[in-house]
Amino acid sequence: MKLKDFFAGVVMVVGLFLSSPGLTQQPRDSSNQGGVNESTTYYIGFQKDSAPISYSEKGWSWKGYCYAFVKVLEKQIHKKIEIVPVENKLRFTGKGDNGRELDAYCSFNSITEGRIRKELKENGRDGSFTERFALTGAKVLLPDTKIPDYNDPSKLQELKFGVLRGTTTRKIVENIYPNVVTNNNLVVLEEAKDAIQKIQTGEIDLYVANELVLKSILKQLQYSNNKEKYSILPEKLLLSNEQSAMVVYHIERDKNIRLLEAINSLLREAEFQSFGNTKIKILKEPEFKEVLDDLESLVKEPVKPSENNSYLSFTLYLIFFLISFLIIFIIIWIYRARKNKSVAQRHTQINNDSNNLNIQEARVGLSKSESSSRTTHQINFFNHFSPKNDNTQGDNMPDASKYDMKNSNIGNIIDTAQSGSQQQSTQHIYAPEQKQNLAEAAAQIQELLKQLEETNPTITETEKLIVVSKAAEEIKKDPTLKARVIAALKLGGTEAFKEAIDHPLVNILVAIIQGWQEAE
Repeated sequence: MKLKDFFAGVVMVVGLFLSSPGLTQQPRDSSNQGGVNESTTYYIGFQKDSAPISYSEKGWSWKGYCYAFVKVLEKQIHKKIEIVPVENKLRFTGKGDNGRELDAYCSFNSITEGRIRKELKENGRDGSFTERFALTGAKVLLPDTKIPDYNDPSKLQELKFGVLRGTTTRKIVENIYPNVVTNNNLVVLEEAKDAIQKIQTGEIDLYVANELVLKSILKQLQYSNNKEKYSILPEKLLLSNEQSAMVVYHIERDKNIRLLEAINSLLREAEFQSFGNTKIKILKEPEFKEVLDDLESLVKEPVKPSENNSYLSFTLYLIFFLISFLIIFIIIWIYRARKNKSVAQRHTQINNDSNNLNIQEARVGLSKSESSSRTTHQINFFNHFSPKNDNTQGDNMPDASKYDMKNSNIGNIIDTAQSGSQQQSTQHIYAPEQKQNLAEAAAQIQELLKQLEETNPTITETEKLIVVSKAAEEIKKDPTLKARVIAALKLGGTEAFKEAIDHPLVNILVAIIQGWQEAE
């Protein structure tokens, strides 16, 4: 073979090799159906100080929920993903700290109509929220020394509330604590790290943020050298209910549409798990093990109580116990009231049937001894102590009665008996000594409640409950009074006893006394 022919063959082989598809374009797979000019790297923004959702450990090692999710996503789409730091002031701008254009952004992004219509659309970002990955809300972090002021409405409005700029917590504070805004006590912070610094120095009294974010901050404060103790309130509730999602920008591009679909696909596979009052979707992947451990440690680790606030803790537990006690008695009272109503309805029906029978028998006797043309006057006497038991049908009488009844204990008059007419009445007779016992017991209870009011405040529901509890204890200590009250309830009835006592707390006290009556 000639030398020039040899070189020609080599050139031809090299040319065919260089023109092969594997060198001229990117390989296609299920997650990449784009063209040859697509970038092989996705840029996703994280915040450095938003633990446990995303944070940078020692300035370079990423941790948190978003990092674990991105590592699983990277395996799913077979594309390289680069994490870009994003300061709080750059949220929803579509750019990172270094000016890098972002394909996506992962944080506790609350889904709101304003962000959908404006922040994700303006300046050509053309962004979209993904499937929700968290159901969460805000709470308050504050020093234990500020808890009494937080629980006092008159002092609450004087506390300085810290909120992070660009978050939904500002709107939450404006809605729940409007006086704080009116008094110019709302402090807007630029970064989350500012909150820790300012709450330690006293520049703000409390910090409002996402529940899990606050728990992470509390964990840092507990293990710092700061002598101040901190708490998160309210303990069992959230100040708001929000849905959080990630953001994908520029969904007009094919590759970002596929990124959005891949993220949503993973989120649909994940299951919600509860961490305190917050629920987060967790993937069954090894990358999420560390995240799961961190989240569980945040909600399971007990908050160290302040040594200077043991009395306050006891007071809170006492209030909780008293409120629980009140709720139980209200439930019992409602159950008994319904039961008594049902029994009363059955007794009323029996009495009505008996009265109808007596009326029929009386008519038969009258028809045998008197002529059918004469006019009959019938007067039924009844006890006027409880007007609510009056079953008189006199409302249907067209004219006012000509009998003067205003100073008597009788009622239910039929001026003229018409053919075929019926008249019903209920008669209750109480002995004078029974009425006297009822009146004396009622007066003694009323005097006891007034005495307790003079030495105990009754402004809040809790204070009212304490007064009622003390009154019940005083009655139990006096066997004679207790027996008289129970006897008065049995003879006069619950409603009559309540009406005899002119005091707003009588309903709760009667419910407690009824409990004794049932026990006996």
